[in-house]
Amino acid sequence: MSAPAGGGDVLRVRRTGGIAGRTLEGEVDLASGDERAVAARELVDRVDLSAPAEAESFPDAFSYTFEVRGRSVTVPQHHLSDDQRALADLVLRAD
Repeated sequence: MSAPAGGGDVLRVRRTGGIAGRTLEGEVDLASGDERAVAARELVDRVDLSAPAEAESFPDAFSYTFEVRGRSVTVPQHHLSDDQRALADLVLRAD
């Protein structure tokens, strides 16, 4: 993990890479009472936000950066766990 990034109880997710190289970002206030915040809190409490042992990246693949509670980790798409993928989808989806 790298040095603290972000602050408070806000979860930020950033997806970079892909063929178009477009960056997609989203955040959820975990202190909020809305449905997304409740679901995100549950995932944050159980998800492994440590960097994968082998973080090899592939051309045109996505990488996901999770920032929450003073922690920041970037995970290549092919190393995402099911919970990490669910968390990224939850935060990055357009409502």
